[in-house]
Amino acid sequence: MEGNSTHTCEVEALPLPVYPNPTTDYIHIQIPQGLALEHTWLQVTDLTGSILYKNYLYTAIQPCKKCGSWIDWPFSRVAGKSDLTPAIKGSGGLFSISTHSWPVGSYQITLYSGSDIYGSQVVKTN
Repeated sequence: MEGNSTHTCEVEALPLPVYPNPTTDYIHIQIPQGLALEHTWLQVTDLTGSILYKNYLYTAIQPCKKCGSWIDWPFSRVAGKSDLTPAIKGSGGLFSISTHSWPVGSYQITLYSGSDIYGSQVVKTN
């Protein structure tokens, strides 16, 4: 075969619900159920690819402290700690991020979990 051959593979991201969109001060991200136990992170980039936010997430099966039933609950690993602490505040697997300091513009929200990629775009307004 003559010449150079390059292979590029585009991966279609699974939908990631984010609201409100457009936003002014915060976004809520609906974390999917059944994420991989490890190698799961959430990342926000601007249109130039600069990372504005990155947080590693994990899921763990834990008993509910109120009712005792087992739940699949997202967790965040805190740097320097050996334990896992909840990353999700509130019910329904919602993860909230402040956008107050972000400049007006468009942003890519990406959740990487194992071999799955979830994505959404959000617009920050005044």
